[in-house]
Amino acid sequence: MSLLANTDAVELEARIPLDLYLQRTYRPDCDYIDGEVRERNAGYYPHSAAMMVVGTILHEFAKATNTVALFSVRVRVSEDCVLVPDVCLAHRTRPREDVIVTPPLLCVEILADEDGLLAMQDRVNRFVAMGVEHIWVIDQRARYGWAAGARGFEQPVDGALRVAGTAIAVSIADVFAQLDEF
Repeated sequence: MSLLANTDAVELEARIPLDLYLQRTYRPDCDYIDGEVRERNAGYYPHSAAMMVVGTILHEFAKATNTVALFSVRVRVSEDCVLVPDVCLAHRTRPREDVIVTPPLLCVEILADEDGLLAMQDRVNRFVAMGVEHIWVIDQRARYGWAAGARGFEQPVDGALRVAGTAIAVSIADVFAQLDEF
């Protein structure tokens, strides 16, 4: 059964215009790519716990870095694409946007069982094209974290994911230690 079976959208299998997608509420929220509403892998306990841990850690940096941590917010990465990253970190000085169009400082994707790195690279490429400078991908099952970009995925040598030019450094080991407490 599709996760989208309980949404308000009737046109799920058909292509729909962006303005209709933006007017709709999906539970859980969905991406919009090239006219199609696409399910995201969300709503399961391990995924939610990982989002909470990462978001909480990033929230701790928010005041010192003049940022705000946001969960599952729509980010319009191009004219025909809206992605919903699991967690993002945006500058507090950005314009207040219901759908973010100003590139966030950081987008974080938590891999779910169905996610593959090749499909994730497509998401990363879309964030990069928008101007997002920092993208992290975390696999809570395999216990890996990567800094991602147009050239692929790179594990940090010292085990900490960082946002250059800020005090933000997140130990991957600390993320998984906190997840073990769930």
